Amino acid sequence: LGGVDALGSLRVFASKWRSNDFLFTFLLAGRIPDEAVLFGAKRAGVIVVACVWIATFLLRRPLPSVYAWTVGAALLVSPVIHPWYVIWLLPALCFLPHPAWWVWSLLVVVAYLPLPLFQEGGPWVESWTVKAIEYVPVLVLLPLQAWWEGRTVPREGSESAILQA
Repeated sequence: LGGVDALGSLRVFASKWRSNDFLFTFLLAGRIPDEAVLFGAKRAGVIVVACVWIATFLLRRPLPSVYAWTVGAALLVSPVIHPWYVIWLLPALCFLPHPAWWVWSLLVVVAYLPLPLFQEGGPWVESWTVKAIEYVPVLVLLPLQAWWEGRTVPREGSESAILQA
């Protein structure tokens, strides 16, 4: 292994790869995605996720809700979303009926639509239409999900949350 950078491919993945991203494209703000611009967009994504995480704590959401909103936000602003990444949302869905995350877990399979052409030796081409089919229903449902959760899910530490536990 002399001279081989064992983490080199991980560094390339973290710095350059993009796949099935949607909101990350908007974090780029129309700029040409060189390494500095990608790093800035990733930094903006981390800030978005931190704000979501803080908001769930300020709203005193139960732990499954904090987990679902934080992981969901991280995935939505990520530059790489392989369909199996959305599985990370499913544990929270055992406790909370979050429709946006359920819909995404079902629609994310459309990200595989370029696969047959790729398997025939063609390029992997992602379409904005396919991304819209996958992401727009989720983004429409998220505000409704937040409103519904604010009305029905007991706050952490409240008497009704303690009674439900």
